Parts: sequence; structure tokens; C-alpha cells
Amino acid sequence: MSEDEAIRVRIPVRVDFAGGWTDVHYFSSQEGGEVLNAAVLPCVEGEARWRGTQLDLRYSLDLPPGTGLGTSASVDVAWLAMTYRLMGRELTAVQLAEDAYRLEKLLGVEGGKQDQYAAALGGFNYLRFGPEDEPAEVEQLDIPLEVRAELEGRLLLAYTGQAHASGDLHERVWEAFRSGDRDKHEVLCRMRDLVPVARQALLDARFEELARVMTETYELSLRLDRGLVTPEMDRLAEAAHHAGAIGWKACGAGGGGCMLFLCQEGALPRLVERFGRMDVQVIPVRFQPSSEW
Repeated sequence: MSEDEAIRVRIPVRVDFAGGWTDVHYFSSQEGGEVLNAAVLPCVEGEARWRGTQLDLRYSLDLPPGTGLGTSASVDVAWLAMTYRLMGRELTAVQLAEDAYRLEKLLGVEGGKQDQYAAALGGFNYLRFGPEDEPAEVEQLDIPLEVRAELEGRLLLAYTGQAHASGDLHERVWEAFRSGDRDKHEVLCRMRDLVPVARQALLDARFEELARVMTETYELSLRLDRGLVTPEMDRLAEAAHHAGAIGWKACGAGGGGCMLFLCQEGALPRLVERFGRMDVQVIPVRFQPSSEW
């Protein structure tokens, strides 16, 4: 590669509709985990080029810190994708996702695999997880353009203003799970079992059913660990409900970051206005059908 040439990648972040937490190996190795997620904008924009004898790697992402949208995994996928292209190494999206997961493990990050898969794949993904050393089973869902457009017109991300710290949450939840807490086990199994329901609702464009799954997942989070749902998140959920939202959930591990809201048809402007009066930062949902690397 000459000094004038640059390698560029665009790696999306993600929203998760159902199944978060069950992609972590403590649970998935025993019971099998499932997640339904979708890649969304903005993308991590990465660029690599030689400047003399030095390699210049840089990236940018227009999001606040700690959103719960899987940004750290997207950055890892961007770095690895650029590095592998420099090396001339070809690999599949699944291999890239698994390598990014292993990189985060080496860095001491505790979590599951859904973020890396969404970042490497793009699109809508139904993912099934087993033992940690085995790749996920991937079903990329073919969602028609008109359904995607309607869903974009009814979904909204709201930033709580509280950057989430998923490490502490993971430590508490998995310590209790490994010690044999039956309630934690029951909650995680229910979270997993809601994923096929959400998948079918999405395929059938039954958004009210998808909203019901999202809200049940939010309520289950309270049983998993009270720290997953903050008072500010409850305040946003109540305000959104009065403004026409029919479903909501925390993004990622919860405990702050972003929340995802699904509105009644035509209610999105009302919800945006309501959050504007509350000085809440909102992020439109725009699906990203592919990851460019």
C-alpha cells in the first residue's frame, strides 16, 4: 500500500430488541443464549494509511460515551478489520466478530458476543450462542424496505445522560448466577425465550407484539439486578408512555446509557417534543444493512 492510499472502514453500532445478557458465556454455555439485534447508524469511521515508515490508524464516532450501543466492540472490529486488510488476510464476518470478542477478553472486558456480531455483520440478526469457544449461529433477517422504514418512523433512542458502566453490573449479576441464584437463572431463561417471539413479531411487522417483548425485557431487568434500571430510566419510560410510546427497554447492559422506545404509529414527533422539553438527547434510529470493511 502506497502512502497515497488509505484503507477505510465503516462499522455500525447496534440496538438490541431482546435477549441481551444471554449471550454471555456463563449462561450460554449451560442453557444456550439468543439475541435479536440490528445494526444502526452512526458508524465508526476508520482510516489507516502509511505516513513514511509510520502507520497512522484513526477513527471517529459521533456518540456520547457509555451509550450501551456496543461502541467498544465496533471500535475493536474497525481496528481489526483495518489491521487484517493491511496484512492481506481475508476472513468472514463471523471470524472477525469472534476475533473482536477475544480481543476484548484480552483487554479484561466482561461481556457477551452480540455487539461484535452486529458490528461485523450489519443488518438485522437473530443470533444463537453456545459454548464460549464456538461461534454463534447466525440468521440474518430479510426485513423489507417498507417495514424498515415504518420501524424507523416509530423507534427512538434517548440518552439518559448517565454513561453506563457495564463491568460492575456484569460482575454482580454473574457472581449471583454462578452461586446458584435460581431467580437469576429463571430471569435469564425468560429473556432468552422472548427472542423467538420478538423475531417472529419483527418478521410479521407486528410492532405491538415487539413492543410488548421490549417492555417485558425491561421489567425482567429489574429482577436481574436493580442497578440495571436507574431512576432516570424509569422517569424517561413514564414520560414516553404518556407521549405515545408502547414499548421500551435499556440498550445493552443497562444501568444508564441509551433507552430504546417503540411508539404508536404517528407518535414519534410527540415523543421527540416531550423529550426536548425535558432536555433529553435523542438519537434517530437509522438501520445500517451492512458493515463496510
